[in-house]
Order: sequence, then structure tokens, then C-alpha cells
Amino acid sequence: MKTDLCDNLLRRSFENHILAYRHNRREDEILEQKFSVYQRRIRFIDHHIYMAESRFEQHAKNDLGLVISYKRKPLEASKNHRFYYTSTNKNWTTKEYSVKPLQHVLEHKNLYEYAFERRSRQYIEELKQKIRSQKLRKENFMNKTVSFIRDDYQRTNDWPLSDHARIKLPLIHHSKSNYLLKNTLSY
Repeated sequence: MKTDLCDNLLRRSFENHILAYRHNRREDEILEQKFSVYQRRIRFIDHHIYMAESRFEQHAKNDLGLVISYKRKPLEASKNHRFYYTSTNKNWTTKEYSVKPLQHVLEHKNLYEYAFERRSRQYIEELKQKIRSQKLRKENFMNKTVSFIRDDYQRTNDWPLSDHARIKLPLIHHSKSNYLLKNTLSY
């Protein structure tokens, strides 16, 4: 009787464990589906907001002669409105827009482009100066080492040649080669 009771308890605990595992896995799958749908909707809304902002910027620039720019600032909780999830508010940002006439922006852009061109010209001049100094250093080095360079065109070549060897060694397989030579000559 006691063993039957233990066996039943063990079997029921094992079945409960399996049922809980299945239930948790199914719940995880449902949550994952809901979360992916939620993330898709957030990206969809973000895309619509971005497209509306860019259309508005183009309209303001082309039709009204205004340039709209923005800076991202961290979102801060006010006394009236508290965040539900205070741990994530460091990742939240808000946009601070500024509107300027197109003429001021173009003047500032022209000044910036002028400064950029001047700096690029200075950089090109510095590179040319470095190349000149490298060429001068190379030339000085070559002038100093010209006495060590051997001029092969003026001197005779004194490298040993096979014609100047005292002994002509026989071939390694001289018996076979002689046999082949005799046979080829006889025909």
C-alpha cells in the first residue's frame, strides 16, 4: 500500500512537471509571437513618422524657404508624469527641433565650405612638402652611396664561365649516353 502511494505520487509529480513544461513552452511561444507583432508595429509606426517628418522638411525647404533641423535629447521625467519603467528611460530620447531661414543656413554652409577648402589646400601643400623632403633625402643618400655601387658597364665581367674551367667532367651516366650516341650515329 505504501509503495503504491509513493509510486502514484512520483508519477503525478512527473506528469505535473511535464504539463508545466508544456504550458510554459506554449506560453513562451505565444509571448514571442505577440512580441514580434508588437515590434513590427513599432517599426511600422517609426517608419511612418520618419516619412512624414522628411516630407514636412522638404515642404518647408522648397515652399517656405525654411530649414528644419533637430537634436536628440534624453527624455526626462517631469513631476506630473512618471515613467512606468524607470530603468529604460536612459535609452529614451526626444527630438528638439530648430527652424532657420534657408539664407542663413546657406551662408553658414558657404563659410564652412570655404574653411574646408582652405584646410584641404593646406593638407595638399603639406603632402607635397613631405614628398619633396623625401625625394631630397633619397637623392642625398644615393649621392653618398654612389661610390659603393659597382658599375658593370665599364668593367669587364670576371665571373667564372664553363668555358674557362680547367677540367671538363664526364657526364654522370656516361656509359648509357655513349651507347645511345653510338647507336644513333650508326643509323
